[in-house]
Amino acid sequence: MVTLSARDLRWTQSFEYSPTYAWGLLGTPTLWSVPDCMFYCTLVGGNPPTGSPLNNLSGSATFTSTRLPGQVWGARSDWGFWIVNPATLNKVTPTLWANYPGHRCDDALPGGSEGCANQDFVPTLEVPESRYPMYAFHIRHAINTTNLPSQLTRTTNSAVIDANRSTSCPTGPSYPRPAGHTCDEYPFASTTQGAVANPAGFTFNFDTKRLGRLVCQVPWLTEHRSTTNRGHSVCMIPAAQNSLGGSDLQSFFLDNRVIDRDNFNVRA
Repeated sequence: MVTLSARDLRWTQSFEYSPTYAWGLLGTPTLWSVPDCMFYCTLVGGNPPTGSPLNNLSGSATFTSTRLPGQVWGARSDWGFWIVNPATLNKVTPTLWANYPGHRCDDALPGGSEGCANQDFVPTLEVPESRYPMYAFHIRHAINTTNLPSQLTRTTNSAVIDANRSTSCPTGPSYPRPAGHTCDEYPFASTTQGAVANPAGFTFNFDTKRLGRLVCQVPWLTEHRSTTNRGHSVCMIPAAQNSLGGSDLQSFFLDNRVIDRDNFNVRA
């Protein structure tokens, strides 16, 4: 098992060994183990155990990688195992490696320190209605009602983010904001699926008994219909909820090391 840190270049790799079958038990065999750096890492410390291969064994080692400013790089550690038995012809078996495939480290996360992540894992942003009802309600309907994508790709390009926001939520007398509300868009402006990539905007204007009010108040866009082309959704959200949702999104990026061009899922 490899345990990574979103805000640190150190990680641990541990193992548990248990025998399931043995034969030819001549002499006194000993199982040896060793932690090793395979690619761009340094061994900080560990407890490589030795003992009878007929017993359960476990070990753990800590590794670290060297920071590369602004860069993304791969890192890999591993554990090797072999058995020594003086009573046998070959005495030492070939080393068996755990073959951990490695992970990604980076210093390319805006607003965060360096750290490591499993590049094959796609994290999921949870958007609960209990935390921000209108904000979550908008995202849920944008995904479930209009089939907007629930998997998005982050962009850290400020020009793209600004263009997405100005396309989905323009300002001026023709684009009013109800008192206490701010403009919310889905897909998020900080994604490549934002409004610039999907300029056909729409909104929702239906009453929900659950919330007891109109969901969206966006007079410059047409209401979504079943024939609406896939584009982007805009809704006026209570300012506190919208701000909290934006803060949670940024925290999610930091906690999961979602860097530029990384995919992530959204579930409301």
